[in-house]
Amino acid sequence: MAGPLMPMAPRTARFSLRKFTSGDVGLYHQLTGNVRVMQFVTGRPFTWEETAEKFERILARSAQHEHEGVYAIHDSGTDEFVGAAALLREPTGRVELGYRILDTHWGRGIATEVAAELLRFGLHVLHAPAVVAYVDAENTASIRVLEKIGMRRVATTSEGGCTEHEYLLG
Repeated sequence: MAGPLMPMAPRTARFSLRKFTSGDVGLYHQLTGNVRVMQFVTGRPFTWEETAEKFERILARSAQHEHEGVYAIHDSGTDEFVGAAALLREPTGRVELGYRILDTHWGRGIATEVAAELLRFGLHVLHAPAVVAYVDAENTASIRVLEKIGMRRVATTSEGGCTEHEYLLG
């Protein structure tokens, strides 16, 4: 007898996540072209060309694994695009959790809700030995999200004038 089917993608009560497809580059650019969203990622928004190049790499990596990759986050009630989330396996076997939420949707608990589901999905569906997240040391909102879902800071590194914390659970 076959076992239960593995869910296709993480999902929460309020948000559905689906892997980005080739027609979604415009959605992705809503994030990467936004100076507030990118403040703690690259320090500046991407150009359309930079977004398109990065997006092609995202699609290629996501195609390699059925349940790992970069997901578009949509409001389940309205189907409105609100951000992106990622579950990416590292060479160590750990799964990296990541998210970016459009600034017009900040303060609604989206990052916490989605990050908690990514953590659960990584540990219990992907069977990762641990889930890791990396965050700019000045991004206090994301630090609060990671701590709220039970992750703990295990390392801090500085390179090129940027200090980054590593958070881990598992």
